[in-house]
Amino acid sequence: MMNKSVAANTVIFASLLALSACASSVPDRVTTAILPPLNGMIYDFDNTPVPGARIRAEATGTETTGTETIGAEPVRSAATSDVNGRFALAGLVAGPYAITVSLEGYEETGIKADYSDPTQILYVKLFSADQLLDLAERAASERNWASADEYLARAAAVRPGDPAAVFLEATLLVRKERYQDALAKLDALTASGVEDPYVYLFIADLLQFRMDDPAGSLKNLDRFREMRYDPAVDERAEKLRKELTAR
Repeated sequence: MMNKSVAANTVIFASLLALSACASSVPDRVTTAILPPLNGMIYDFDNTPVPGARIRAEATGTETTGTETIGAEPVRSAATSDVNGRFALAGLVAGPYAITVSLEGYEETGIKADYSDPTQILYVKLFSADQLLDLAERAASERNWASADEYLARAAAVRPGDPAAVFLEATLLVRKERYQDALAKLDALTASGVEDPYVYLFIADLLQFRMDDPAGSLKNLDRFREMRYDPAVDERAEKLRKELTAR
């Protein structure tokens, strides 16, 4: 018969082996210190602080959650810029992050940041749709068509179908002597319900001076006159009407 002390020792040893096996099946947990908040500032192309922007940060180099690395979801943090454009991302550990900044009416911006020094400050520049349109117009005035098209596309991505963007796109097409394409853009604008007298005046100019269509021009001049009084346009329309009648 087995000695009772030997049997007892055998049971204890088996229990320890079982506990060891269970422990080896649990992922290692490595505590990672959380740093003080990452501070930053959002400003626009004119260096004006931007309030209300949403800032999101996600770790890209390690898989962490809270203060422990367990192979789960990465560390994430979010904040909103205050009236002075300032923000603070809390709960971050040291490491690389993908940071996204967004706000309605502005182009979404993504940057990479390696956070390790609590004294560092993150500066992010946002471009509003209006600022992108201004840049497109400036580039067009310099006949830098590639840059103008790029800024215009970025503005259109921020505000799809924006009448100001479509109007400027038509202007660029005229400067490139693509008159039919410009007219198609303007016609689509009016067909969408945009009732702006200067869109009709633009169409009138295009038809009269670039496409040799005085009758079409007069039609759009009359549409302009229904919405806005302008003596110069009145005189131009009446002169054009007489010329057409005399033909």
